[in-house]
Amino acid sequence: MAEHDLSALDGLLGEIDIEEKGSEDPRAAKIQALFQRAKAEYTAKIDTPAGFITPPSASFDAAAFQVPTPAELLAHRKADRTGSTGQEWTANYLYVQGHFELCLAYVVSFAVSMDIAFAFGSAEGAREVDTSQMALRRSKQERELSKNWGVIKDVVDVGMRALLTLRRTAPPTQHISCWVPCNSDAGYRWRQVELDTLAQGFLAFSMREVRVGAGDTRAGFSNMVVRAPDGKRGVDMDKVQQQNWTVTHGLALTAGDLALEFGLWRTAIEAHTLFLACRGAMWRVLMALAHELTAYADSLSSTCQRAVEALHVVAKAAVVAALQAVPRRRKVELAQLVVADHRVIPQAWIDAALQPDFTQQTPFDDEDALLFDGLLCMEGERTVVPEEVGVALVKVVFAKTSGLLAMYDKFPEYMREYRQRLHSHDSEWDADDAHDEDGAGLRSVRTL
Repeated sequence: MAEHDLSALDGLLGEIDIEEKGSEDPRAAKIQALFQRAKAEYTAKIDTPAGFITPPSASFDAAAFQVPTPAELLAHRKADRTGSTGQEWTANYLYVQGHFELCLAYVVSFAVSMDIAFAFGSAEGAREVDTSQMALRRSKQERELSKNWGVIKDVVDVGMRALLTLRRTAPPTQHISCWVPCNSDAGYRWRQVELDTLAQGFLAFSMREVRVGAGDTRAGFSNMVVRAPDGKRGVDMDKVQQQNWTVTHGLALTAGDLALEFGLWRTAIEAHTLFLACRGAMWRVLMALAHELTAYADSLSSTCQRAVEALHVVAKAAVVAALQAVPRRRKVELAQLVVADHRVIPQAWIDAALQPDFTQQTPFDDEDALLFDGLLCMEGERTVVPEEVGVALVKVVFAKTSGLLAMYDKFPEYMREYRQRLHSHDSEWDADDAHDEDGAGLRSVRTL
């Protein structure tokens, strides 16, 4: 930048402390400092629909908006190389403005135009999605449809969040109207579709995309579990440290939330675990994980007692980790949710931990025993959790604190302390000394 004439900028640059380097023009350093400040502080917002809704207009009338058919969206993308970006912003605008049914219908059209499969006409509800150890490569046809899969994942993500919002309304929405392919010809017809059908299609797509780019592209996650010469299984920590777990954090988070909403416990555990392994301890996700683990344990057969014990251990550790990670100003809220309202884990666990003479026994000798004898024992034709998810839970998610079993051992102590603080209304929790990760406005699954 030093070779350019910057004299016109004199007086326009703010008072910014800079570090001058040799002969570098100080105004160039100021420009760089301004850029860094803007990059740190700027938040993109959509104020008007112009440029995001086709055709552009100064105002937006939801009643007059016509959801394009999949064929129309595909034709637009082929005719305009920035068409997919415009469609992404349209979906985001509909979501931000609260037009959730329109947003979801628009995203369904987009998804169908991208050959994302939905079981239209099927009466079967949403079911578990198992993508563990599968080959995670996009087909040639998919690669030819688009070279910008970040945009595609963003659009699907906002559609799933719109679906979640509709499910959480009172009373919950059961179906929406959208464009559905006709079996008789290549056309589409506008009809009602159950949210369960849409959730299943979105989850099948998302759980694959969460893994694309993570682990080995041909064999998924592999070679982390090794066998010693005596046949004993162990974990190769060098291989664990090489994993990036997921390159689509936002999509993993939304997919986990959607699976949780539909009671797909194993899928929710998988998605949220990959998110936590990549992004670290986030108290909301840890709370969701604790609830999923508990509910999943309740659904297992009585023949998997060691698996149930392992899931309970991880659930209690997740609660402790969440209580450690939550900002102070949210501690009362979270303590109320866990200890008083019993919305996350069973009341029996809380009541037992509050007994003065209660001592909690660790049912496993070490983390490897918990992993191989518990989480990875067979339940039917598959392991209780996917192999890589078990490794992530035991060796990664709690590794930056004091370890999974150490967190589990703290559970009774934390329950007693938080019950006491709830009763005494400890003013220490009113301090706002921690940044909360709440964020308003748009969220990109590429940057979350």
